[in-house]
Amino acid sequence: MTEQSTETASTPDEDGSDPAVAHCTETSWATRFFERVCRARGLLVGAVAAALAVAVVLGAMATHAANGGTDRDRVAAVIEAGAVCTSLPDPRYEVSCGTTAFGDVRFDCGSGRPGKCPTTTAVTLRNVSRTPVMVTMVSGTREGDRRFSPASELTPGRVVILRLHPFEKYLFDILVRSVTRGVGAVRVEAVD
Repeated sequence: MTEQSTETASTPDEDGSDPAVAHCTETSWATRFFERVCRARGLLVGAVAAALAVAVVLGAMATHAANGGTDRDRVAAVIEAGAVCTSLPDPRYEVSCGTTAFGDVRFDCGSGRPGKCPTTTAVTLRNVSRTPVMVTMVSGTREGDRRFSPASELTPGRVVILRLHPFEKYLFDILVRSVTRGVGAVRVEAVD
């Protein structure tokens, strides 16, 4: 028996080209065209997304500058008498007054002294709130050396003097934490 072919023979068009081959060529051209369009659209979408991201970042920077920066940027440059630091209402968390309220506690530049500011050796704090607070001094002999003093409980109206040990050079920070639920506040009475 002879096998019958299931393929149909194509007859050449009037111009002599085979329609089956022409169809494959058109499909390949169309496929390539759409692939290029999709690739270009992908690049366009990527470029638009990148431009939007840059616009958002620049807008945030402009808003940041127009508003005077973040709260951390608005912190006083140096610790001064009268500065107030508040605790969080939850007694599980302490607040770094050096970064949120007082400014740089390492140097005593608040008295308007010309030239280089002397290092801070002591800070007097008063609890000006109705909530008792725990106050901790962070000090050290050099940058990177951090020692935490035992926490001092400061009841409302009471005063504490945080003083460096003779061998220490820097008072880096003051930490404040509420003893009970409620917002506590300490005010700098004096800087030495």
